[in-house]
Amino acid sequence: MPKLKGRLTDRKIAALPNGKYADGLNLYIHVRGGSRAWVLRYVYEAKRHEIHLGIYPVMGINDARLEALRGKAALAEGLDPLVARDARRAARKIAMASALLQPGTVDPNR
Repeated sequence: MPKLKGRLTDRKIAALPNGKYADGLNLYIHVRGGSRAWVLRYVYEAKRHEIHLGIYPVMGINDARLEALRGKAALAEGLDPLVARDARRAARKIAMASALLQPGTVDPNR
């Protein structure tokens, strides 16, 4: 894996050739052709895992770092970061669905 000096920036990411590049906190950007994807590497129950966090530039550097910190926090609580992320997404979907089902929020004429 190629080494970079310092943390990643937008300018550095734009110039990266194919490969995997570390930003810190086990956060990596995978570059394949023209695509760039954020990945969090972690060890849970003595097994190495990778979570795909998002596509760059849709998910920016700061958002990817925040997701990496959330993953680290889940590990500190003894949870698998992938399960914790999926639970957050499911809770968000349930909240959106329940908001749509509240009386007066849906126009029956539409």
